[in-house]
Amino acid sequence: MIFGEDRITFQAGSDKLAEGKMYIDILAMGLLAGLLKGGRLSNLGKMPLRGLGWFIFLGGLELVMVFTQSPERQLLYRWATMLAAVLVVGLLWMNRHLPGVRLVLLGAFLNIAVMAANGGRMPVLEWAAIASGQVAYLPELIDGTATRHVLLGTSTPLPILADIIPLPPPYPVPRVLSIGDLAIFAGVIRVVVWGMKVHERLHAH
Repeated sequence: MIFGEDRITFQAGSDKLAEGKMYIDILAMGLLAGLLKGGRLSNLGKMPLRGLGWFIFLGGLELVMVFTQSPERQLLYRWATMLAAVLVVGLLWMNRHLPGVRLVLLGAFLNIAVMAANGGRMPVLEWAAIASGQVAYLPELIDGTATRHVLLGTSTPLPILADIIPLPPPYPVPRVLSIGDLAIFAGVIRVVVWGMKVHERLHAH
């Protein structure tokens, strides 16, 4: 994903499809939390979000890269992801006035930092990949042909920021997370909950 090519969510025969699902569960958690707190889905369209068109464009660009990636385009896509990530950070900075966005910004910065230190790829702990059920993806990590990830080793820079936290089955979307991901996910949920209640809050004042 653009925030740091999050998370190994690959499964045999469905690599790209799984990659496209990586934020659906987080958004669902945010929506559920917002509804439980009395928020409304219709209020999300009333959020004072700056640069919405750019967010949509970059999201579309990410999908194109996910579904057209190949070994021949590996280097191009790796650095395109990094450039897109920097642009997203800029958009997040423009929206730092929204509750939760600064947490997302922190997570994005942490993911970008570790990727930049590792040639544009996110390091992944082998044990965590196995624990989360991503065994089918290991050969690409081991031989270095994965487009956006690399196996974490003893000489990997900033290993604490890498994908080292397994989220195994029976969780619906098994993956490996980084510390940056945790910050991003918490921030996204906070933004969604706030956005679902923003209209009522404005009227209350």
